Amino acid sequence: VESGSQKGWVASWLIKKKNYNSKSAGRLAEATIVLDPGHGGVDSGTQASNGAMEKTYTLRTALKVYKLLKAKNVHVIMTRHTNKPVALASRPALSNRVKANIYISFHFNSAGEQYAAEGYEVFKYHH
Repeated sequence: VESGSQKGWVASWLIKKKNYNSKSAGRLAEATIVLDPGHGGVDSGTQASNGAMEKTYTLRTALKVYKLLKAKNVHVIMTRHTNKPVALASRPALSNRVKANIYISFHFNSAGEQYAAEGYEVFKYHH
């Protein structure tokens, strides 16, 4: 894209967006984000005290984040949209293939004792 003597680019996923306004959009709209709802299918993850499986919460959470990011015109890719199994190695492979800016894998870990752990954890890979 050229405007006068300045040159720039527009991400391909934004070209067909009717509600995209480059003047009001932030840099987030230029990002590719892969959301990975952990577990799925026969891999249930941990079980909550009410009997709900981790795979259920990870999918619900990832779908909510997906909707919020799509509303900001972000290019979001999900490793799964339903309760289906996804091979462990294919999850980060997808992220690498699409050259994602960030890969977020959702998990709700458990601790042996009630109230023994709280908070969240973030792992960042540098290469």
